[in-house]
Amino acid sequence: MGMTSRRPQKSASERTDASGTFRRGTPPPIAGRTLPLPLLLLLFVPGVLLALLTWSPGASAQDAPTEPTRFRLVGSRIAPPTTPQEVLRVLAYVELLDENERPVKGVSPDSAACTLGATVLDNPRFTPLAAEEGTAVVFLVDVSKSLKQNEFSRIRDALAAWADSLGEADRGAVMLFGERVRLVQDFTADKAALAAAIKELALTDNRTELHAGIAEGLRLAARGDEALPPRRVVVVVSDGIEDAPGGTSRDEVLASLREHPIPVYAVGFALPPLTNAKRDGLAVLGEFARTSGGALTTVEKPDAFQGAFETLRERINSVYLLAADAGAIVPDGKTHRLQVTLRVGSRTFTDGTDLRVLPLPGLLAAGASPDLEAAAVTAPESTTAVTGAPKTTSPSPQAAETPTPSPGRNLPLLALGAGVALLVLMALFRNGKRTPREKETPPAPEEPAAERTGAAPRIVAGEGFFLRLTVLKGADVSRHYDAVVTDRLSLGRSSKGNGMVLKGDMGISGTHCEFFLEKGRLFVRDLGSTNGTYVNGVAIVGPCPLSDQDRLLLGSTELRVHLPASASREDRKS
Repeated sequence: MGMTSRRPQKSASERTDASGTFRRGTPPPIAGRTLPLPLLLLLFVPGVLLALLTWSPGASAQDAPTEPTRFRLVGSRIAPPTTPQEVLRVLAYVELLDENERPVKGVSPDSAACTLGATVLDNPRFTPLAAEEGTAVVFLVDVSKSLKQNEFSRIRDALAAWADSLGEADRGAVMLFGERVRLVQDFTADKAALAAAIKELALTDNRTELHAGIAEGLRLAARGDEALPPRRVVVVVSDGIEDAPGGTSRDEVLASLREHPIPVYAVGFALPPLTNAKRDGLAVLGEFARTSGGALTTVEKPDAFQGAFETLRERINSVYLLAADAGAIVPDGKTHRLQVTLRVGSRTFTDGTDLRVLPLPGLLAAGASPDLEAAAVTAPESTTAVTGAPKTTSPSPQAAETPTPSPGRNLPLLALGAGVALLVLMALFRNGKRTPREKETPPAPEEPAAERTGAAPRIVAGEGFFLRLTVLKGADVSRHYDAVVTDRLSLGRSSKGNGMVLKGDMGISGTHCEFFLEKGRLFVRDLGSTNGTYVNGVAIVGPCPLSDQDRLLLGSTELRVHLPASASREDRKS
């Protein structure tokens, strides 16, 4: 009693495991002992190698590529051959955006295809636009007195910062518009000259020739100077108001945009007081930007100008270049449909524009085919963005060429792949002969052919326009809403009296808006809804024309507008 018995300690050769079973020859625990040098090296070297494989300079969580959800064709050009061995090339500038409309960088598509008219272009090469290729930027500034002096000084500062950030291969020009359009600085790489021209800008005019300014800016950007970079953009700063009597019309600007496929990026003043004239002006400015392949950013506070300019500058500098050989195309001066298709993972994106192939001096002597029909290859019909691979002809090894990732990005992928493969092998070993139960999927309800196959919207002969709305944000993302608009079609949350019903969003009114046809064109009009109707981020007042790929915002639901290609052609004629 009171004494504690002590077990005799076991020797190192008689230690037991957790189950109490003796294990002779088991070494003592690692704690308190020094591992042999060979074992240390065996553990240390693989750890160092793994760290090197998974690290690249400057890598961080923010550098991880985001999955693109939107694809836009933001410009295109014909590049003539520079040597007798080269052929005509098509340059298409494309933009990949995430769900927050931010550029997605570091994308290497699984496949790329490009067609011009009925011809499949050869050897498509998809790469980020290199800084050494440069961009020619036209800064087009509204100098009417609709702004206050302190607000305009912020615009000058933001423009000066942009001009100062131009690269060695970039070129900039400054053009202003008010009661007339004036070029105050032609294209130059001299940042001091650009800064001086911007510093001299002042609010001097009482009226605004916005439409004439955009038309002249496009002509300037389309100039064929050999010293200018192939890529051109126009940056417009304005409140969108056009009040010059007898000035350039909206239709004339749209014709200029078709003639010169150059993107227009606009910074719109939405500063208070936001009058109906300003709302209407911003809606038209947004239409010009969308039609050209550019974008509109609205500014509601004076201190937001710098951020707006930085946002547009990032988008302009984050585009990709798809170059393809067009040796079978004859420069006949005609307009052809350029269609670009990319497959990134499980998603396939496609977008197109009209491109005029103008005759170029000496081009036929460089080897272009004299017979477009004889040289043409039948291209697959273009489709809207769907899930799956694009339907293209089998590419040659050159046609499948994609940019080679840098070693710093390639090695981590190899390490990750090896780890995944090891996990798969371990899982297979543990499962043994066990057969997993197959997941039973109930048969999908029968859908219309257009929804089932992703077929492009169409015009129903004698019945009107086929309209498709695809949910981008909100309930039922990726769901299609299809309807044929013959005269008028209302949309709302209520199933009473509406031809299109969107449920699940209390921000959508019972009868929210309506679509209607006028002179062969599709319009949308808000019907006094609680939260308003927005087209491409701008609240509409009165009828607003719709184009293919426009974005509608109703409540918290964002929808993509799909219109038939033939309807788009009719829109451009009107």
